[in-house]
Amino acid sequence: MKFKYLVTCATCALLLAGCGGGGKPSPKTIDVTGVTLNETSKELDIGDSFQLVATVAPEDATNKNVTWSASGDGIVSVDDGLVTALKAGESTVTVTTESGNKTASCVFTVKEALVPEDIKFSGEGDKAPDTWVYWNDQNWCGSTVSVSEHTKLGNKVTFTYTVDAGQCDWGFQVFYKNSQLNEGASYRLTAKVNSKVAVGDGLLKINGTYVTLAAGDNDIAVKYVEGGAAASSFQFVANTTIAASNTFVISDWAWEGILDIPGGVEVDVDKGTISFVPVDGAASYLVKYYDESKAYLDSESVAATGASLTKLASLADGNYYLSVTAVSSLDAKYDSIESSLVLFKVGGGTIVPAGGPKTNIAFGEEANLPLDKFVYWAGRWDWNVGGQVNIAEGDAYTEEGLLHIHYTAEGSCAFGLQIFYKNSELKVGTTYTVSFKMKVAVAGDYGFLAADSLKTIPADTWTEVSYEYGEASGAASLKVLAATTIANDNTIEMKDFAWVAKA
Repeated sequence: MKFKYLVTCATCALLLAGCGGGGKPSPKTIDVTGVTLNETSKELDIGDSFQLVATVAPEDATNKNVTWSASGDGIVSVDDGLVTALKAGESTVTVTTESGNKTASCVFTVKEALVPEDIKFSGEGDKAPDTWVYWNDQNWCGSTVSVSEHTKLGNKVTFTYTVDAGQCDWGFQVFYKNSQLNEGASYRLTAKVNSKVAVGDGLLKINGTYVTLAAGDNDIAVKYVEGGAAASSFQFVANTTIAASNTFVISDWAWEGILDIPGGVEVDVDKGTISFVPVDGAASYLVKYYDESKAYLDSESVAATGASLTKLASLADGNYYLSVTAVSSLDAKYDSIESSLVLFKVGGGTIVPAGGPKTNIAFGEEANLPLDKFVYWAGRWDWNVGGQVNIAEGDAYTEEGLLHIHYTAEGSCAFGLQIFYKNSELKVGTTYTVSFKMKVAVAGDYGFLAADSLKTIPADTWTEVSYEYGEASGAASLKVLAATTIANDNTIEMKDFAWVAKA
């Protein structure tokens, strides 16, 4: 029995030795299945850096080591995923896993470092297209303003001015003309404006609209009508009483076309119809509906003005907005451009937008008049005309046969406000008598067609005006001249226009 026991123990010892002395089995290897990067393409300026982050899958892979490489001849360098731009060009940075040789890449485009461009001094009428310019008063309107910084860097322009002496209402101005825009078309201009100093009411105008700014970043949006070659697509006019010194940074400027249906839009809820002056050659019109908060609701297509609106029947009583978009018009600038929103009311019969159908009057010059449209010309200090006329957005318009212009004036400018109209139905070389009624807020001597044909117009009274003239090519069929010496705050209204050929 003793011998048998010893043999059994020896056998057990051999078996244990064969099992590795009781140790654990070797761990299982988890292979890499792929790798991704946090970016697949990136733009850098020379000298900039960007950190690429590689994510190896699966998360519990046994070996997650990677190596980095960059194509190209020294365009970028890469160190543990940190990419540094060295010179202009394109380079592909690739990460490769040690296990499984899996790869992922990011294409880097390196741009030349931006060099600040100097912005030149210029009057608004003398600027070149697609070029920023600035104007500062040099004791032409009562102040001396110096501009120490006037640069463009990419899509950002920066101006720093100091008022050295005196004060001028609009002593610092910036202009830009976008050659891609269409004269006479309506646009919404948006931009970011950073002001070192807060700008209060009545101290800054952008495209004729008064704008207030907080100190720091501001998003602005103004609506305007694009003028002729001498007018600006971005007109920034600052009152130097804002501060003795200030810095403006303008960036991210953009223009969006807006379709303003001439004569406005009228919705007859009882009849379920929409009326407006059509756009030339439009195949149809898309009408969009919005609720009172201007959230989109629905849309429908109509063939022409006076068409039925089938969607009106589904609207509950309340206030709504709609817009009109011309489709496939002869003037392609109107295609896919949505009109301003028009307010109407369901449950109240015929609705006309507040103020009635209205068309804004644009800035223009007699040498380049549109047909059958009123335009106005307003003098500016920087044109060396001795004064300036200011017309805010919405203060110059025609409405159901009535012309209305409200203006404020500075200085002493002979005929600083001029109103023109070219009648396409008249015959060149024929003598006509033009007549109309005119009412002004401030009495004074106003000129008609020529500066030497003056007539005293009393205040707040409709006055008959008529004069004889010869219709000429390239000249106005009607002209009204107002001197800024009449008043620094005035309103002119005109109606009942007629032309009769001389027998």
